[in-house]
Amino acid sequence: MATDWKPLSKFKVVYLIADNDAAGEKYVATVADQLRYNNRDVKILVVRFSGKPEGYDVADFLDEIGDVEPGVKKDKVRDLLKGATVYQPKWEPLPECPPKPEFNKELSLPGVAGEYCAKIAEGNGVALEFVSLLAMPIVTTMVQKKVSVRTGSNYTEALTFWSCVALESGNRKSSTLSMLREPLDELEREKREEAKIENLRIRARNDLLRSKVESLQKSLKKKENTPAKVSELIEERIALEAQIEDEGIVPQYWTADATTESLVKMMFENNGNAAIISDEGGIFDVLDGSRYSNGVANIDALNNAYNGSSVRMNRKSAESYHLESGHLSIAVAPQPPILKRVFNKPEFDLRGFNARFIFSLPKSNVGYRKKSKIQITESDKNRYSRLFLNLQSIPEETVLRFEG
Repeated sequence: MATDWKPLSKFKVVYLIADNDAAGEKYVATVADQLRYNNRDVKILVVRFSGKPEGYDVADFLDEIGDVEPGVKKDKVRDLLKGATVYQPKWEPLPECPPKPEFNKELSLPGVAGEYCAKIAEGNGVALEFVSLLAMPIVTTMVQKKVSVRTGSNYTEALTFWSCVALESGNRKSSTLSMLREPLDELEREKREEAKIENLRIRARNDLLRSKVESLQKSLKKKENTPAKVSELIEERIALEAQIEDEGIVPQYWTADATTESLVKMMFENNGNAAIISDEGGIFDVLDGSRYSNGVANIDALNNAYNGSSVRMNRKSAESYHLESGHLSIAVAPQPPILKRVFNKPEFDLRGFNARFIFSLPKSNVGYRKKSKIQITESDKNRYSRLFLNLQSIPEETVLRFEG
C-alpha cells in the first residue's frame, strides 16, 4: 500500500532524513515532490549523512548514539537537524519526451491580444510561449458557446482550448495569469452585480406576493365563505403563487479547482460555459481520483465539454444535470513534476484526456531575468479589455470556416 504523505503537508516545515546512497536520495526527492504537490508553501529540509559509509541511515545513527541520557540524545539529534539543507528539486526530462521545438511566434494571438501578450512577456521577463498559451483559453472562454470552427463541408468543432504550461515557481505565473484574466474578472464582477440587483428586485416582488398569499389564506378560513367564494379565493391564490419567481444564478466564468460534479453544475448554471484557470495543477489531483474518487479518473464530462457535446450527469446523492451542449476551456500552469503524474495515469491517455491539451515546457528565466523598460499602460489594458467586450457581442451560432 502506498504511503499517504498528505498529513505531513499541513506543517510549515518538514525534515526528511536521506539514507546515504542513491536510492535514499531518490526516495527523498519523491516524498518532497509529493509534499510540495499537496502544499506548495511547505518548507522541506533534508538531512544527509555526509562523510558516512554508503548505505548509512537513521537506524545506524541511533545505534551509534547508543544508550545515553535522554538529554544527550536530544542534543545529538538537534545537532544532526542543524545540518539540514533546503530541498532543491532537480528537474528531469519527462520520459520519452522528444526535443521541444521552438515556439513559432506566428502562432501567437493576433492583433490587440497578441500585442498585449508580447508586452506582458517582455515586462514580466517570461517566455512569450508561456503567456500566449495561457491567453488562448481565456479568450475562448468568452466565445466558446457562440463560435464553432468548420473545416471543409462536414466537420465542425467547438472553439474551446486546453493548455498546460509547466514552469517551476518564481516564473511570475500568478501575476501573468492575473493580467491576462483581468477583463474576464471585470466582466464577471459586472454581471454578478447586475444579477444581485435583479435578485433583490425578485426577492422584493416575491415578498409582496407571499404577503398577499398569506392574506388570502386568512380569508379562506372565514366561516361565512360560500363554496363559490372559496373557489374564487383559491384561483386568486394560485395566480399569485404562479408569479413567484426563482432568484437568478449569479454568473461565474471560471474556477481554479473543482470536482467534475461541481464543474458540470457550473456549466449548467452558466449557459453551458465554464473554464478552469489556475497557476497550479491541483485540478489534475481532483480529476485523476487521488483526492475524492479512490483513484478512479472522472473525466468523461470534461472530454465531452471540450468537444461541445452533450453533457449528462446523474448522481444518487446529488442533482442530475443535462446539457445539450457543454463547453470548457482550460489554462493551467503547474510545476513540471505534476506532468509526470499526468502522463503516468493510463486512463488519461486511453480516454483521450491528454490528447486534448497543448502541453508546453517553456524555458525558465529565473536567475536570468533582465530588467525591462516595457511598461503596460492603462491604454494597453483598456484596448485588451475592449476586445473582451467585442467578443461578448458576437452573435450566437457564428461559424469560422477554414478551407483547404
